[in-house]
Amino acid sequence: MAACAALALAAGSFSANAANIVWVGDYNDMAGAANNDFSAFTPAGDNTITDFGFIRMLEAAGHNVIRYNSPGSQNSLMTQADLDALNTNDLVILGRAGNSPAFQAPKGLQWNTNIVKPLMCMSPYFVRPSGGRLGWFTGATLPDTTPTVLTVGDPSAVGTDYLFGGVVMNGLKTAFNYDEMLDRNTSVIVEAPEAGAIVHATATFPAENNGAETTAYVIVGFPAGTVVAAGRDILAGYRMWFGGGSREGATYPQPVNSFAGRENLTPTGEDIFLRAVELALNNGVPPATDPSTPPSIVSLSGDLTVVEGRSAEFSIVVSGAAPRTIQWQRGDGITFTDLPDSTPFLKSRLSLPSVTTDDSAQFRAVVSNPNGTVTSDVITLTVTPDSAPPVPLAATSLDGTTVTIYFDEEIDPGAAEFQFSYDIISTSGSAVIVAAVRADRRSVELTVAPPLPATYTINITEITDLYFNSITTPVGVAGFNLGLSSADIGALNPTAGIAALDSNTFEVSGGGLDFQAVTEQMRLVYKSVSGDFDARVRVLSLIGTNRLESVAKAILNARSNDTGDSPSISAFVTPPYPGNNTFGSVARDTTGGLTLSNAVASANVVNAIPGTIPNSWLRIVRSGDSFTTYSSADGSTWTQLMAATTIAMGNPVLVGAGVNSHRNGQVATATFSDFTVNQGAGAPTLVNSAYVAGTFSASIQTQNGVSYRVQFKDDLNAVGWTDLTTIAGDGTVKSFSDTAGANRFYQIVTP
Repeated sequence: MAACAALALAAGSFSANAANIVWVGDYNDMAGAANNDFSAFTPAGDNTITDFGFIRMLEAAGHNVIRYNSPGSQNSLMTQADLDALNTNDLVILGRAGNSPAFQAPKGLQWNTNIVKPLMCMSPYFVRPSGGRLGWFTGATLPDTTPTVLTVGDPSAVGTDYLFGGVVMNGLKTAFNYDEMLDRNTSVIVEAPEAGAIVHATATFPAENNGAETTAYVIVGFPAGTVVAAGRDILAGYRMWFGGGSREGATYPQPVNSFAGRENLTPTGEDIFLRAVELALNNGVPPATDPSTPPSIVSLSGDLTVVEGRSAEFSIVVSGAAPRTIQWQRGDGITFTDLPDSTPFLKSRLSLPSVTTDDSAQFRAVVSNPNGTVTSDVITLTVTPDSAPPVPLAATSLDGTTVTIYFDEEIDPGAAEFQFSYDIISTSGSAVIVAAVRADRRSVELTVAPPLPATYTINITEITDLYFNSITTPVGVAGFNLGLSSADIGALNPTAGIAALDSNTFEVSGGGLDFQAVTEQMRLVYKSVSGDFDARVRVLSLIGTNRLESVAKAILNARSNDTGDSPSISAFVTPPYPGNNTFGSVARDTTGGLTLSNAVASANVVNAIPGTIPNSWLRIVRSGDSFTTYSSADGSTWTQLMAATTIAMGNPVLVGAGVNSHRNGQVATATFSDFTVNQGAGAPTLVNSAYVAGTFSASIQTQNGVSYRVQFKDDLNAVGWTDLTTIAGDGTVKSFSDTAGANRFYQIVTP
């Protein structure tokens, strides 16, 4: 095994804090070996492996990383050569992409008692006691959790101050989320650790399976010599439990070796993880500091002036030996009173989520440690009254039957949900049937009948903000109807909704399972189209409400009808990393037929095409019964996803943008813009041409979504034309001009 040790030394260049780390996981089961029943040391690998985000983070911090695959069966013990090679490294990390049997008895004993170097474990399924596993804790895991904010377990414990020294705190809680909502998220363990452990951090959250408020362990240290597994083992070296990385999925399409271990920590979580690595490398002891250093203030935020109802936030960064305390105070310049939630860490934030005029006051922080006390300068918060009524910003409709009005601030639901507060001026005679304030409390959704025309005006009155400022004189806001329809495709759960954000942007929300076998599920916003077309849309964002599956999809779709098994074709993009971050395409060529996928639709394959949200463009081109799909990062240069595929859809077809959360009960929301369906431009004609004082001018009647290139040449016999300008068609008459001599020739070119 000397070659393995040499591989560790050669894995990267050294720096002052470089360490040799071996990452353990079932990363190389690509050949499908039964139970991963083999062992191998390999280089760190590339980004086709799901846990590569952690590897890259460690390498960027200056560490050298190799990988180790342990035999998957608990009965296939690690050889002495493997154990010796593992112990040549400075730290062993058990990642999420692994099989639990590899950590059950009798092999579990080896990880506890034969690895003498520090070891971190990131999977709660390995450290639980059942099945003879490592047994660092006394009970079971809790799946499907969202530990987004950490709470300090014991602020005075050795190492805790170091772990949280780099992140902003609200008292004993991290001020920013620890991880991102992805797949089944970061599962943790709820039963207490074995005696002698040091609890650095816990998290309290509603469990997904029943909503019960639950507290679980996220970061726990175990000194060498700790007795674990109910007295079975004595740890041969320092151990750390660090809950991180998306958990493995239990059902298709989330196999362990493809989806487990996805790095979904936020920048706050990444900071804590890298500090945890340093703490583990030092056997749970933080880097040495000077215990005689007095406290000092490194930085402090300044005075604030805000309007009531808005948020205010102050921050401070300090230095000085631990233990220390940052105590925020509020006062009138003479007398100051302590505020709750003091913090013993280096960075602190004081947040006031919705201030009133009574919050106009002065604030300061008192920093103390055993070597002294220092008081910050005073910060003055001035809260000005909100004396202006809410301002309507836009009124937009996707389908003409509902319209969303957006305001510049939160509004009171009372008058806002009174239908006669809105007077629609339109050629259709539309009137408001129902008015409902949306969840953001800054917008109202109106249900109207009959349907709205393309443009209209809504006069708004008697809408009041949260401070009793009311619109007393009717305010008119221009409205747009994008002229689209919507439908649930397949058995969608939940159905969620749609909303137009402006004349060019809309959002679609929905649940659903996916494109599977002979059906698909999605929420779709569409228009009916007959004949050949070139459909395009830009995906601005793809987010989850409670969590985000890594293979949720924002979709451009064409289909025969709104049934889930109809002939259809889709181009799609999945969420940015830590999502799958890929473009892909699928099709069904007959009713009830199997879904056909292109080769690049799967993540973690060499030829995958990376997604580019918020600049992900999707395109479907139809010519007769032939359909081709494309992706683009700029809407100009296109990459083919699925080659020309014959699908007998007939006419008309539904062409539109949709979303699929990939998980029943969960909602994904995609925001789209620039949705166009170009069916070819008629021959453009120059009109109103004139040549005056050396300037030629002319106009053309444009079509919406069609681009017109104006070109010229001075000699008809010359080779090639020169571009003068490009005109974006919007259905109106557009003009152009050119300063030129009397002999110049012009042509208009469309795609």
